[in-house]
Amino acid sequence: MHRFLGLVAFALGGAVATLALTTPTPSSSESVQIVGARWHVLYDSPAATAAAGAIAAVVVAALLVRRVDGVAAAVAGLVTLVVVGATPSGALLARYTTTVAAGVALGGLCVMIVAGAQQHGRLRSTSLAAGAVLGYLAGQPLRQWWRGEFSTPRRYADYLPHTSGPPTDWVLIAGAVLAIIALAALATATRGESRRIARTWSVPAIVVGLVVPVAAVVAYWIFRESVTSIDDLASRSWAIGYVVLALALVGALVLPGRSGLAWVGVVAVVASVAAAHVDGGDTTVSLLVIAAMVVAGALLGHWRPVPLVGFAVLLVVLLARGFDAYDTELWAVAASVFGLPLASAYTMASLMPGRNVQHTRTAAPALAALASLAALSGGIAKSDHGWVSYLPLTGAGSFSTGAGYVDIDTDLTVTTAVILSGISLLACAVVTLLITRRPDLEPGTANDEEAR
Repeated sequence: MHRFLGLVAFALGGAVATLALTTPTPSSSESVQIVGARWHVLYDSPAATAAAGAIAAVVVAALLVRRVDGVAAAVAGLVTLVVVGATPSGALLARYTTTVAAGVALGGLCVMIVAGAQQHGRLRSTSLAAGAVLGYLAGQPLRQWWRGEFSTPRRYADYLPHTSGPPTDWVLIAGAVLAIIALAALATATRGESRRIARTWSVPAIVVGLVVPVAAVVAYWIFRESVTSIDDLASRSWAIGYVVLALALVGALVLPGRSGLAWVGVVAVVASVAAAHVDGGDTTVSLLVIAAMVVAGALLGHWRPVPLVGFAVLLVVLLARGFDAYDTELWAVAASVFGLPLASAYTMASLMPGRNVQHTRTAAPALAALASLAALSGGIAKSDHGWVSYLPLTGAGSFSTGAGYVDIDTDLTVTTAVILSGISLLACAVVTLLITRRPDLEPGTANDEEAR
């Protein structure tokens, strides 16, 4: 029973928190300005709000030392998501509240894993990683299914009646409520597992957890400042985004022992999804397929963790996307719909902490930073023929990017994205090999000893 409760609680918690981080309420910066100052992007953008959540995860995971504290933080974060979700608002404060609450929940979940029974640590960290991947990949299909954000092309916005605000996100609310119930049941059933953990964190772990999200915000601002035409979106945005991915990989190398592997997994997943999107046609079917593939991939990654196999499968998915940029071939669509969720979950599960679950504390900012890195994927083209002919409808000096995607239909953009993502996967493989050559820090060392 403990094992089942742990699987459900951490998977649901991770999925809800990541969903809240990666699919925030639309902001005013979704209209990309071609002229004028764009300083507001530094505080009013998906990257900025996601960075706040990532920083919150770092603070919570670093400061809390008891399992009961982790439970309190996770439940508090999820309850806040329920409250904010029940009172939808596009206000900046509401968006920051959502992402910070999600970051607090992720940090609390990681503290629960580290301060809980060690024999269940590996399985619970795998569940958390699977939930994070599911929340990330299912974000767009969930919006299509419930919010209906893409039911009408954005180019027709000027002809549609004005809506008062975003709809109530019942999917997020339901998931958060279920996660709270599962966490409460788990905490009650496993009260004897509680123990104290070391408060001290290595300086590199804190620095990496803070620097990467902030760098993502700066890169997002640089990208917006560099946009002077529609063509700039395709040619510049991901060139900047990949620099931040490289910075995350450098951070993974700097972290002590093998604690940076979770960062490698996040980079691999974000780089792959940026070029090979999940698009299965019918939304309900897509959600079911994504969930099934993520579960299967996580279980395989838990039982047979070979990260290089995950990188290889992701690379095959990217090649399929490169050969069929417009998703016209069944085999290419199958590679994205089935292969991408399966390989993403497998890779992430393979790179989560194994014998030394203390490294799960480092995984908290990595999973939270996934949203910051994902916010940089706005330059990947999404096929939408004829979009440019409707450009004047969005107003002079700006054009809509929808929910982070840019509707530019060019083979060059997709090919460039596939090449850069492939290079990123190769870099992830090299970094993984370098890190796994190090001896894993055992509990009881300076970095992992339990607090007395």
